[in-house]
This record gives sequence, C-alpha cells and structure tokens, in this order.
Amino acid sequence: MVDPGKQNKQDSSQENILAGLMDSDILENVSDLASSALNSGKETSDSISDSASEIAESVGKIAEGAVEHVGDFISGLFD
Repeated sequence: MVDPGKQNKQDSSQENILAGLMDSDILENVSDLASSALNSGKETSDSISDSASEIAESVGKIAEGAVEHVGDFISGLFD
C-alpha cells in the first residue's frame, strides 16, 4: 500500500510538471520548432521536386538527341 503522504507528494510533483509543460513560453517554443521543421521539410520536398524536374528534362533532351542520331544512322544506311 502506498503511503498517503508520499502519494500526495507524487501527485503534486506531477501537477507541477504538467503546469510547467502548459507554460505558454514552452508551448510557443514547441510550436515554433514544429513550424520550423514543417517549413524545412517543405523546402526539402520542393528542392527534391525541382531536382527531379531538372533530371527529367535532361533525360528528355538526351532521348531526343539519341533519336536524332539513330535516325541519322538509319538514313545513312539507305543513302
């Protein structure tokens, strides 16, 4: 069985911890950190998307060049 005096001390300590967590400065800092992490994630996502677009564009140009060379090669066979 738990000593009632000890239990009250634990309850009081838990209440103090909860009160500290509810402090507006802490909540504001947590909110700022979450917002910063979200923005950082969005910037990373945008950067990856931009890079993927650039890669796709480069691959398209390479494919166009390859088709032209194959076309020229085939045309050369029949000249």
